Amino acid sequence: MNDLSDIYLNKVSVSLVNICGDLSGKKLCVGLSGGADSVAMLYALNELKEKFNFDLCAAHVNHLLRGDEAYRDEEFCVELCKSLGIELFSVHIDINKLIKVSKRSVEETARDARYAYFEELQRSKQIDLLATAHTKNDNAETVLMNIIRGTSVSGICGIPQKNRNVIRPLLNIVREENIAFLKENGLSYVTDGSNLDNAYTRNYIRNITLPTIKKINPQVIESINRLSTLAKSDEDFFDNMLDSIPDEVTDTELHPALLRRRLQRDYAAATSGKSLLTVHLEALMRLPFCQKGRSLSMPEGITASIKDGRINFVSSKNIKKITDNGIYELKYGENSFADGRVIIQLYKFNSDRVQNIYNNDIYIKLSFGKIVGSVKYRARQTGDKIYCLGVNRSIKKEFIARGVPSYLRECIPVFFDDDGIVYVPFIGAADRVYTADDASDTVIISFRFSERQD
Repeated sequence: MNDLSDIYLNKVSVSLVNICGDLSGKKLCVGLSGGADSVAMLYALNELKEKFNFDLCAAHVNHLLRGDEAYRDEEFCVELCKSLGIELFSVHIDINKLIKVSKRSVEETARDARYAYFEELQRSKQIDLLATAHTKNDNAETVLMNIIRGTSVSGICGIPQKNRNVIRPLLNIVREENIAFLKENGLSYVTDGSNLDNAYTRNYIRNITLPTIKKINPQVIESINRLSTLAKSDEDFFDNMLDSIPDEVTDTELHPALLRRRLQRDYAAATSGKSLLTVHLEALMRLPFCQKGRSLSMPEGITASIKDGRINFVSSKNIKKITDNGIYELKYGENSFADGRVIIQLYKFNSDRVQNIYNNDIYIKLSFGKIVGSVKYRARQTGDKIYCLGVNRSIKKEFIARGVPSYLRECIPVFFDDDGIVYVPFIGAADRVYTADDASDTVIISFRFSERQD
């Protein structure tokens, strides 16, 4: 090894020690694409495995996206690992087929499928750590992409050096150092042709945005990484503060800076490390001060709702939808819906009654003198609309716009008379029956989820 290689391997060594400490007896798996970064990391870890006394293997995913080129990359990885005596695990995953189900971008679907395979591999092959070849360049691209999309401080932190069993030993190295290491040692690698396709967001940032910014600041990669390091330091400080806050402290009692971080932490715990964009975080920040009982749909199939003064994140994938196909006549007093999951009350207007409405009730005042026939209620049906505030509104679209979780939409009663829909909780009353007056024919319909819905 020459001096350049010694410097390079020393950087990787320092990174391994900082991230992992003692690696003796561990089994590391390299996520190997065949590109320059992952190939450089494979060679480096292969050189260091005796020094740190760990076992080494590799894993390759063929996403079946690039035709013959993808099979070329796979064959390169097979031959490379064979020449080094390293065990290689390889799999084909049809990303185009997964996209039809996920409805997400190619980048997101491929990444999630890749990590899902790595996790399964770790369990089945007793692998302790998976090493991915993210560099300072990747971190700068990620931070910039997060800023453009809209992020909190956590997004500026960029890529973590370690996330559960995934480590990134090259985050202290720029991409050019990997190329130089390979060139100095006469080592080959493959180039992914899709990296030149600027239709992908990361490629556009890599190939267009960052080179443009470099005209202003040639050291922009280092500058963004310094910002990322400072943000991580600040987040560590706030994390320590959060650890010292008793669980009984409600969200409204926290400073907004701490509440944002508590929400990010709780959301990450519910989604295996995902983070919230600013638009979602700010919507959550308003939730503690909104009408009680309000819920919001978040990305990753998560629903946010208030309980005991705290915003809780629950995966709606794990919640059974309850659908009630019945049609019921609304009677004075207490009514129920969706197997008792919903409590409805109808009573004539009385100012004292309004004062005593259950805390979580959503209620509306209607003029029963304008009702045509009797009021009944049922679940939402396809095509349901209500004429409210001068607009004919789609109930489905209004539920989505107001953040009503999908698993709750089927058990929210739709109230109607012989002339059409008169009231839908979370949306409002039809113009023809709504009243703000306290007339003799004024009634109140109140609605709430029963304790069973928790």
